[in-house]
Amino acid sequence: MKRLKKLLAVFIAIISIFIYSSCITVTQNNSGDDINAVNGLTTQGVIRATFAVYSQQYNQSLIPGVEPTKQTSLGSGVIYEAENVGTSDNPEYSYKLLTNNHVIYQDVTKFNTVDYFVKDCYGERINATVISADPNYDLAVVTFKSETLYPDLDFTSANITVGTKLISVGYPHKQINAVTLGKAIEYSGVNVTASAKESNIKFKALKHSAPIYSGSSGGAVLTYDYKICAINFGAVEGDNNEFEMACAVPVQKVKEYLSLNNLISTEKLGEVA
Repeated sequence: MKRLKKLLAVFIAIISIFIYSSCITVTQNNSGDDINAVNGLTTQGVIRATFAVYSQQYNQSLIPGVEPTKQTSLGSGVIYEAENVGTSDNPEYSYKLLTNNHVIYQDVTKFNTVDYFVKDCYGERINATVISADPNYDLAVVTFKSETLYPDLDFTSANITVGTKLISVGYPHKQINAVTLGKAIEYSGVNVTASAKESNIKFKALKHSAPIYSGSSGGAVLTYDYKICAINFGAVEGDNNEFEMACAVPVQKVKEYLSLNNLISTEKLGEVA
């Protein structure tokens, strides 16, 4: 009998405590280029360009002085564009960060208010604003400003080919900068279990073998030269709810979304294959 597989959106984790840790899948079985790729994550700015994305949903309290109960959720994101908006005396930078629509989705049937913020790899909290979101791509763009200069990553010019080695970076299970390695497996359709308002992807997704888990949503999938080739959004699970493969929005669809919404510069867009 053919084994039934299911695609589950890697839903953002409900946070009650914050645990800071890291995870890198490098073993004695990894090749030299695998180890070099991981070692370069810091020197090439990938770690500092990767952020945790938080959504706090709540109903405003009608009683003065009483704080409302908030539901805090976590996903991942990556800076793809930066702009210097400050002066020499007062440095300030404006950033655009990619994540998933289902990471920042507000359930208006339960909550009337939502606040967003991001955290860098050192745990610095920065208030953020969602400027675009679309369930049909399951992508969203968050913007924030900071006096800190963070790197912004480039995109590959086209979708990577099957078999290409890749790196997945994100914040699964409240870990900071969890890094996993894998390969592109195929481009094929998905059947997401989320509501259509959260994730409604109908195009062929990139499926890859770098493990991702709850909280990885919105995290970058990178080539070994540290260019964004996809954005993670879900995972295929087999028997016993074990991870089988990750699902990501391929770079051509990412660029399409950003271009349609005027959210990417000509320089960053490059040639669209």
